[in-house]
Amino acid sequence: MRQVWRYLPAVGAALFAPTALFIMAPNAVILLNLREIGYDWGLVVISLQAFAASALLCALAFVLALRSRALGWLPRLVILLGASVLLWDALSPLLNTWGKSTLGGLLIEGVAFLVLALVLFRLKLDNLYFIFGAIAPVLLISGVISHYTTVKAVQDAYDAGRPAQAVQPTKVAGEGEAGGSGTGGWRLVRYEIDEDRLAQDQPVDLKLYWMPLPGVEPIASADFYRQENGEWVQVVRQARNLVPNGGFEQGDGFSGLPNDLYKAPPETREVVTDTREGQPTRVAVLKNGPQAPKTSLVSASIAVSPKRLYLQAGWLRTNAGGQAFLGRLWLPKATRDYFVESESPTWTHYEQMVQPPADATKVQIGAVNRAPAGQVYYDDLIFVELGEFNDAACQPPTTPGEPLRCGPPLLVGTEKSTSTGP
Repeated sequence: MRQVWRYLPAVGAALFAPTALFIMAPNAVILLNLREIGYDWGLVVISLQAFAASALLCALAFVLALRSRALGWLPRLVILLGASVLLWDALSPLLNTWGKSTLGGLLIEGVAFLVLALVLFRLKLDNLYFIFGAIAPVLLISGVISHYTTVKAVQDAYDAGRPAQAVQPTKVAGEGEAGGSGTGGWRLVRYEIDEDRLAQDQPVDLKLYWMPLPGVEPIASADFYRQENGEWVQVVRQARNLVPNGGFEQGDGFSGLPNDLYKAPPETREVVTDTREGQPTRVAVLKNGPQAPKTSLVSASIAVSPKRLYLQAGWLRTNAGGQAFLGRLWLPKATRDYFVESESPTWTHYEQMVQPPADATKVQIGAVNRAPAGQVYYDDLIFVELGEFNDAACQPPTTPGEPLRCGPPLLVGTEKSTSTGP
């Protein structure tokens, strides 16, 4: 029984290095980037397997070191390895302050490593086991709890974006659809664009149709002119789809929407040929089942500005009980913003003009199937920057009773947004 109690601290200390290498270090990388890269359960399983195997080997080596003085260097070296990993994380804030050069950073790290090594190799082995046998379980439990709570918090942020009821799609942009005070004395009525060419990554001219509010006298220009029906046309030249390959026509089809919120198996997504409006077209399908009750297609992140107006549109249909969502994930807060929830089995087109939230700097376009079973088909997914809200569109009259003179509601063709990667 006395031998068991002697070996117990050795077994506890054997958990220290595996915890630092396979729990704490991955936490520092995965949890800081979780909103951008998603969560890979396969990687978690591999990390846990590596943790278990290395802990078992360390426990065997630590116990043998108690029985043979010749092996005393081995547990010290293993503990030094684990402690070094934690030491570098602890020193990183200081290195940003003191280590102004590469040489300075290496000097700080080198001195800290030598001090740590000196302490570990001068301690008696029993004392070393006692100290790290107490530290390792606490470190392991705190690392697992930190991992779980952070993952859950991010997942809750994702799920909070799911609408409580069906969202009515915007078939024609109505009053206030453009959003923001920048539209001044204008109401957006509709738009015209060749979405087929846009989804094939070809630049096209886009027309926005505005109606002036009562008491407004529009100011015409080359790309802003009046129609006979009283509507004013604003032309957005060479508009581009910020979701490349949104029509799924190129390569394997998923280059523009390579990510998945749920990390479902690859076989749940496929590009097939379907018929839409009497014409064959390549479309993406999300196939849910017992092994994958939720699937998604998510674009790379796209730089956006709350001062600008954007158009999102796409085609979708469902089959065998699929539940389709179409929307956005605003970053950096990972806020979901769906504008379509549909179970329609026929191809239907949806679109919405959107102004980003005030705190958004990037957006990811998302197409989701959230039914336990069934398929959702998507085609021609687009996200287009239209222009910046023209806060100075309307100038107050200099003489009382004169109409309010207003220029175009948007400033177009300036500082276009670009994709910035996943």
